[in-house]
Amino acid sequence: APVNVTVHPSSSGVGDARILVASSDGTVELWKLSAEGLKLSTRLESKGEEEDGGGGSVKLSSGCMHPDGLIYISGTSDGQLIVWDLKTQAVAGTLKGHDGNPIDFIAISENGYHVATSSSNPANSPIHLWDLRKLKLAATIDPGDDVGRVSSLAFDPTATYLAYAGEESIKVCVAKDWDRVVCTLSLPKSVGGKKGKKKSGGESFGGGVVWGGKGLSVKEGEEGEVWLATGCDGQRPVRFWGIE
Repeated sequence: APVNVTVHPSSSGVGDARILVASSDGTVELWKLSAEGLKLSTRLESKGEEEDGGGGSVKLSSGCMHPDGLIYISGTSDGQLIVWDLKTQAVAGTLKGHDGNPIDFIAISENGYHVATSSSNPANSPIHLWDLRKLKLAATIDPGDDVGRVSSLAFDPTATYLAYAGEESIKVCVAKDWDRVVCTLSLPKSVGGKKGKKKSGGESFGGGVVWGGKGLSVKEGEEGEVWLATGCDGQRPVRFWGIE
C-alpha cells in the first residue's frame, strides 16, 4: 500500500508530470504522466541494514521529497531512514533512530539542511533532527505532554521554523535552536468531546500542518501575514492560525 505520494519538482504540468510513490512493500516508484498516459519509469527497492551486516527488504512507513528533487527520503517500520540519490538511483545513506519504532512523519527544510522525523509509537516518542549533509543525528525534541502524540511536522518555507502538531497542541520552534519554542497553539477542548475528554481509539487531533501566507515572501519593510493551516483527524474543519 502507498505510504507517500509526491509530485516531483521538475513536473511542468499535467502533460509532463512525474510522480513518486513509496509503498509499504519497500519500493519507491517513479511514474511519468504524459498525453499517452501513466507509465512506470523507475522502480527502486529499499534494502535495510541488519545487525549481521547483510541487507534485506524493509517495510516503508513514510516518505518525503527533498526540495531540489534529487533526493528522496523514506522511513521504515523499524526506525531506519533511507536516503535515496535519485540521480544515481542508489542509497546515499541509511540512518537508524527512534529505538526501532516506525518512522511515521518526515519533513525536510527548504534549504535541504535539516530533516525532522517522528514516530507515533510510543506516544511520548521524541522528534529527531538529522543533519542531512553529515548524515547524522543532530538533536532531539521532547514534544511534552502538552503536545501529546505527534501527528505532523512542517518546516516553514524560509527554513527558520519547525512546526509540530500533536493530540493536544501545536508548537513552533526555531531551527538549530530546537528547544526554543516561539509559539504554542492550543486546540479547542471541545474537539475531544464533552468536558474536554479525548475520544478513544488513539485519534490524533493535531492532524496535518501546513505553512502559508504572504508574509513568508515579502521584502524587508513590507507587511505580510503568516499562518498555519491544521486539519484534525476525524474532524471536518481545517483551522487557520495567524502567526505573528
